Amino acid sequence: MTKSTSSEIINFLSNHLPATVLELSQQINVTKADIRHHLKFLIEQAKIIEVAPATNISRGRPARRFTLNPTHLPDNYVEIVELLFENTNLFEKVINEVYSALYKKVDIEPHLPLIQRLNLLIKALNERNYQARWESQALGPEVIINNCPYRLLLEKYPDFCKIDLRLISEITSQPCSHLHSILGYHNCRFRVDIKPANKSFHPSD
Repeated sequence: MTKSTSSEIINFLSNHLPATVLELSQQINVTKADIRHHLKFLIEQAKIIEVAPATNISRGRPARRFTLNPTHLPDNYVEIVELLFENTNLFEKVINEVYSALYKKVDIEPHLPLIQRLNLLIKALNERNYQARWESQALGPEVIINNCPYRLLLEKYPDFCKIDLRLISEITSQPCSHLHSILGYHNCRFRVDIKPANKSFHPSD
């Protein structure tokens, strides 16, 4: 799969000094207009920042230069987690403790109507960068996650999905199914199994 222009910009800046729009255009081989478009998006996401102009330019307006925001530089969290989880028993314990702690923090009242609990669940997930939403479907509402915070760990530890599955099931007070993970798909989907196949779920239910 071809990398996006935004990914190319981030990759280039992670290995080079701050660069101008012209330099990025020449290195990535796209137009300056395309570079500006993607830089605007990356700046809005706080992944890229503008740096002070070079001081050795004697005349003329100095070209704007851009670099990675230090808060978005690569980290080694995945490696640390993998080292911690070499012990299978420890992994299961951590999964259970993370779920329990997260459930207590979300703290959605079980007596609320299902629709309200779903809306509060989505709000809680999005506060944790899940980019989630829910949709009404024939067999029950589906929770759709577009950004899994555990994505880098899923390939080796697919059981991380159990945290979300248990959380959704507990908050909705219904059995839930994990339809698919984000690996190999554009999103991750969970279904709240509350209706038989011949009856649709509607927000007014």
